[in-house]
Amino acid sequence: NPYDVLNLFQKRVFGAYWFETGTPSFLVKLLAERKVFLPRLQVLHTTAALLSSFDVDRITPEALLFQAGYLTIHDVRQPVLGKWMYTLGYPNREVEASLNEVLLPEYGVQGDAEAQERLTVILQRGALDELEGLIRALFASIPSDWYRSNPLAGFEGHYASVFYSHFAALGLDVRVEDATSHGRIDMA
Repeated sequence: NPYDVLNLFQKRVFGAYWFETGTPSFLVKLLAERKVFLPRLQVLHTTAALLSSFDVDRITPEALLFQAGYLTIHDVRQPVLGKWMYTLGYPNREVEASLNEVLLPEYGVQGDAEAQERLTVILQRGALDELEGLIRALFASIPSDWYRSNPLAGFEGHYASVFYSHFAALGLDVRVEDATSHGRIDMA
């Protein structure tokens, strides 16, 4: 992105310049309102119908993310029945980390730079016993009535999204495997 390069040369510091100037607050609110399962955005399998969706009143959050540049095409394949299939994902770690960081408050977790720093140190040291306490504190900080009227699957998806976003916001490589209806999150 030319804007990123210009800012890098001017400030001589790597930063999330593209994201900082182009993130509409309505997109962040839409993702939270529609309870988008955030780990799914890392590897999203879809058809051309999603990519060519332009009806503003009925556009899916995933189509909007693609059209706005937050998701990009990683793979294209043509299955046996002749329908083109696409794999979408984040274009780079800057976008993934920045988007997940601004989504955390919308998912009920306030940004805590000190907790993020502790998490980074714990992961670097491989102190799994300390990691458990930090994760318990993370989930305890989510308001208990956040999704009061939704089924259990909504709770699971919400908590998985918070967990994923918390780690992805640090720029960590978080990989999602489809082991359940919502997927399983593995740290790589």
